[in-house]
Amino acid sequence: MLKKILLIVLAVITVIIMAGIYRFNFTNADIYVEDSGQVIAWDHTGQNEVMRTLFSFKTDNIWQIKLPESKARAQLTELEKTEEGYYAKGQYRDGDELGLVRLNSSQITMLNVEYSSSVNIFIVPFSVSNQGSGVFWYLGLFKLNADNFEIKHLDSLFLGDRIRIKKLTVDSVGDGTGNIRINYLQHAQTQSMSEIPVTKLERNLGVIQTGFLIKPFM
Repeated sequence: MLKKILLIVLAVITVIIMAGIYRFNFTNADIYVEDSGQVIAWDHTGQNEVMRTLFSFKTDNIWQIKLPESKARAQLTELEKTEEGYYAKGQYRDGDELGLVRLNSSQITMLNVEYSSSVNIFIVPFSVSNQGSGVFWYLGLFKLNADNFEIKHLDSLFLGDRIRIKKLTVDSVGDGTGNIRINYLQHAQTQSMSEIPVTKLERNLGVIQTGFLIKPFM
């Protein structure tokens, strides 16, 4: 009887060991922590998966978003896979306020602004939400440096609360300046903010290497 018990214990230990080997050595794939579609964006080498997935940068540098009208920053350290693509996400604290910054990588739009062979300028909308009910959307301007694998947040422009951005278009970009056209949906005055926005709007912006140039609404 004792011999059978010892054999059972040995078999259980063997199964546990084999499961551990399978978990960590079955492939060379990175290790993720997943929860309802969210992926903690660090792989087993310590590299930032947001930077590697979106820009093919093998680095531990973190993409940081500067909160408009605040000294707070949100570090984009999570990826969420959706039908639209990946959302990069990060939390922030501004005094007693806690919130979330979220941006859609499918809306990253490179600008053909002359800078250097290793530096590119791009725009992408991002949202800021806190304990309140608002989801405030901004257009961010960023500088991407392929030499040191860094992204610098240059400027932000407020777009609206709970809008839906449909299209970003870049026109006549060159000589350090360019034009951006944003097509989006905004809530009508008769709508509840919980409803899907239906009013179509278009916004035109100028852009230079360091920031946005505000133009009148269309």
